[in-house]
Amino acid sequence: MTRYISFAEDGTFLFATNMYGIYGGSELASYTRTTGTYRIEGDRLINTATRVATWDSFYGAGSPETVQNVNYSFLDQARFRIVGSVLILDYITYPADAPEPTTMLLESVRGD
Repeated sequence: MTRYISFAEDGTFLFATNMYGIYGGSELASYTRTTGTYRIEGDRLINTATRVATWDSFYGAGSPETVQNVNYSFLDQARFRIVGSVLILDYITYPADAPEPTTMLLESVRGD
C-alpha cells in the first residue's frame, strides 16, 4: 500500500491510496482518490472532501472507477507539523465508532 497527499496553491488537495498485490502479483490492484479543499489555521489543517473515486481490479483491468460527490471533514481535527522532509498529521479516526487519535507520517518525494 502506498499513500500520498498533495496540496495545490489554489486550496485543493488530493489524497491517494494505492493497493498492490491483493489478488496476487505486484500490479496495482485498487485505489482510492479523495479530492477537496483545504485551509490552514495555525497548526490546523482543515480539509473538506468533495469527491471520492475508487477502482478495483477485481472487476477487470478495464472496469470504470466509481465516483461519489461528497461533503465531509477529511482527516478530522488534523494538526500538522513538518520535521525535516516529513509531514506529520495528527487527526481522529473512528474505528468501531469510537474516536481514536491517529498519526500519519508522509515523507516528501520532492525533498522540500
